Amino acid sequence: MKKRVVSAIIMIILLVVALPLGVYTSVHPMRETAERQMASDTAGFSTIAAVDSRADAGENINKIAEKYRESDASLPELIADLESAVALARNTPQMDAAMLSEANSGLDLPANELVNKLKTVSDVSIADLNTVTGQIVEMESQQHKIDRSSYNEAAAEYNARLEQFPVSVISRFVFLEPLGLF
Repeated sequence: MKKRVVSAIIMIILLVVALPLGVYTSVHPMRETAERQMASDTAGFSTIAAVDSRADAGENINKIAEKYRESDASLPELIADLESAVALARNTPQMDAAMLSEANSGLDLPANELVNKLKTVSDVSIADLNTVTGQIVEMESQQHKIDRSSYNEAAAEYNARLEQFPVSVISRFVFLEPLGLF
């Protein structure tokens, strides 16, 4: 009887240790694959570089807007909003997909608001309007590439796996977090 109790306790301990370890080892490679694809996917596209390009476009919009800062009372605040969004995109840890995704999506609204305001300022040159409009088009183009990147596919597959039983229960104990989608 005593042997059975000891054997049962040993089996429970082994199960408690083995199950989380098994879940971790089965899911972690999926995460690593997705993270590698964020830096460079199967087609050579880098989601990280695309976010940088979008931040560059935001910076370029701000440079043009700075020339007209005194022309409209709302421009300084709009410039500051875009500047903050660009800084967040630049300063977010590159391999933190959730934070980078959020910072990336935070670029669109302030950039569009600033460009739309510049379109209403009377002394803005046609060349500058064309430049800022072109920068918005560049931001949209990069976002479309991000949307189609294989990183999103791999991250979605990983996130779906985290929601399946028994991974959904055990993932909290082995610190497996969902990846951000762009």
